[in-house]
Amino acid sequence: MGAYYLAYLKVHGYSRAAKEKVKEQMEGLESDLREGCAGQLPEIYDGAFPTVSRGCFAQAWSVGELLRVYEKLEK
Repeated sequence: MGAYYLAYLKVHGYSRAAKEKVKEQMEGLESDLREGCAGQLPEIYDGAFPTVSRGCFAQAWSVGELLRVYEKLEK
């Protein structure tokens, strides 16, 4: 997700509208930060049911990717 959001922001010139769209979509992940292991995101999601987490329930790079996006949104 992080790479996708960063590419989206870059393609759209880090415009206000692009930043708002990314923020809005990332709000949907807030509930996932409370599922499994608090403050973490799972390694992967199910392909057929993308709201169902799979793999490791706490993956550092999953959280790190979103932190990179938040950093870009703040600039």
